Amino acid sequence: MNSFPELAICPCCSHLHRRESLTCGEHASCLRCAKTLFASAPRYSRRLALMLSAVFALPVATFLPLITVGLQGNTRPVTLVNMVVSLVQSHQWLLATIVMLIFVLFPAVQLVLYSWLCHFASRARHAPGHRTALQILHWLNPWCMSDVCLLGLLIAGYKMVEFIQLSIGPGFWALVWVALLCRSISRHDLAGLWSINSTPTPPGRKPTEASATRLTGCRHCGLVCEADRRTKFTTRCPRCHTRLSLNTVDNLSRTTALLVAAIICYFPANLLPVMQTTLLGNSSEKTILSGIVAFRDSGAIAIAAIIFIASVVIPVMKFLAIGLLIITCHLRSQWAASKRTQLYRLTEAIGYLSLLDVIVVVIMSCAMQFAPSVTVEPRSGILFFALSVILTMLSALSFDPRLIWSRNHHE
Repeated sequence: MNSFPELAICPCCSHLHRRESLTCGEHASCLRCAKTLFASAPRYSRRLALMLSAVFALPVATFLPLITVGLQGNTRPVTLVNMVVSLVQSHQWLLATIVMLIFVLFPAVQLVLYSWLCHFASRARHAPGHRTALQILHWLNPWCMSDVCLLGLLIAGYKMVEFIQLSIGPGFWALVWVALLCRSISRHDLAGLWSINSTPTPPGRKPTEASATRLTGCRHCGLVCEADRRTKFTTRCPRCHTRLSLNTVDNLSRTTALLVAAIICYFPANLLPVMQTTLLGNSSEKTILSGIVAFRDSGAIAIAAIIFIASVVIPVMKFLAIGLLIITCHLRSQWAASKRTQLYRLTEAIGYLSLLDVIVVVIMSCAMQFAPSVTVEPRSGILFFALSVILTMLSALSFDPRLIWSRNHHE
């Protein structure tokens, strides 16, 4: 298979570009849809120092108190580990697994692997096992959400300070640093690591529109390859061994199925209670909407607005946006292709923020365990909401935006 390392194909609209050398801090964008294609290589020695500091900060953020709460002389530390243990004790096994993966395990793997790759990249070398490490990082990138946990701590703390004393622990400041560094790892950084110390290969014959082959770009490493039309789902990228395909219409069925499942989970998420609060022996259950109303009635209008946007506006917007993309692609519509591409990128970028409501409930259920004065327990509604958010994210990730620009994707 011929490859063309001197070319770049937009992963959103398949527009072909020729790579140019960039100075530090510059990035190249698609001329058709404005998608960022590649960026200048960072100083890997500097990145390594920053990532190692985050690696050492991660155990502090995980095991030391993020906040310490107190009531009537009793104190209780809130750590990431305590959150998971609290969910297990409440028999919320699936929710405990989600919290453990997204807020503890995935960020740890991301920081360690990226530090490993930067260590060798600073010496202009590929790390041992770099192909597997980069593939893992590519898949983990959307699922590391330490920043959501940080925002959830602020909102939960604002609510809990009405009932209990609260102080910030060392884990909070460590989590701030971990969240900043995790969010700074972009897919463009990962794509640049593929070409470390690589020797450009001379291109083969120039592909033409009339030829039996077409160019396609690898969605993992960005290498442009000439793939045969007849080798559907069998051609692999010569650099990272990821499957390549010119015809991605089959992804629409997967995207539709995941979207329908997410919508189904969203109904019980709003109808069932997400948590139960017991205050001086009086118990009350709250749904997502009743919790938003409670914040508004207590005067925390800004907090109520944030939760309303994260729990209602963003999920509904994602349902409508992905549904619109699926329908227009099935109809092979060329209407507002550039705007639909921007809508897809926005949907993919902000979808994870909906997990804010989940982490707020988890933090409050971990912190407010001062029986019989006040206790908070998670309920089944919050699990359905977490599943709805995750399924919606999977639906957006499985959608191939190249279908927006393709006139012949059903052929």
